[in-house]
Amino acid sequence: MKTKQASPAKKNAQKSHVLAEKPVRAEKLVLAEKLVLAEKLKPSSDMATYLRQYGREKPEVVALWCLGIGFVLGWKMKFW
Repeated sequence: MKTKQASPAKKNAQKSHVLAEKPVRAEKLVLAEKLVLAEKLKPSSDMATYLRQYGREKPEVVALWCLGIGFVLGWKMKFW
């Protein structure tokens, strides 16, 4: 048996309705993803944690960097 097919006008109306809903849903989904991502990201604490971990793994490198930065700052500021 043949099934009834919708007229081309109805098909276009259905497609445009579906297409009109997709951007709204996509925008809501993107906003929700950004909110979840923003809650997870904490750049200052992440950087501090990373530097602590790096300092534990390579204390010599961190000590030399601190010495170098201290030397340059002391030389430029000239407290005496």
